[in-house]
Amino acid sequence: LSTKWSLESFEEIYGRLNNSLDYTILESQTADTGLVESEKALSKNLLQKSDEAIVYLPSKNEKLIPVVFVNSSGFPLYAAKDLGLIQMKQDLWPDMTKTLVFTANEQTASFKVVTKVIQDLYPELGSDFLTHIGHGYLSLTTGKMSSRSGEVLPANQALNTIKQAVLVKMKDREIIDLQKEEIAEKIAQAA
Repeated sequence: LSTKWSLESFEEIYGRLNNSLDYTILESQTADTGLVESEKALSKNLLQKSDEAIVYLPSKNEKLIPVVFVNSSGFPLYAAKDLGLIQMKQDLWPDMTKTLVFTANEQTASFKVVTKVIQDLYPELGSDFLTHIGHGYLSLTTGKMSSRSGEVLPANQALNTIKQAVLVKMKDREIIDLQKEEIAEKIAQAA
């Protein structure tokens, strides 16, 4: 029920931004495939066992960080789920030649490892198959925005706040009110 409600909320935001998704793959759906793909990478010596976890340990010459794919309890972590996501996308769209992944900048170092493992596991995909695009994040007056801690600003609330600020700035302009609404909405979306 909460997933349905959450996806409906996203659809509302996508609609407001004149956007849509053709297909949705939830993080939870990638776990099993990610575990299989991590085991496959382990069998090809792309990953290693360390204290019962499946990890990437860079060589001394590599400018990469250690990354845990599967924890010591056998649960796939983000890196494993990213492997699973790539495999699921390949299954859904076998002719796909490029995939983009957007995450916060703080994940860039980990994604360099994920990209390397994917390139080594599936060389036929090519070196430019996966592109990671890091982005900044919104800082709140209480600190960094984090869904895990509940410190979030809902997208519609942010859009409405910006829109209202724009309308205040435009209040004395000689523009028809309906046009002010349209302009303010476009500015809020662009922000």
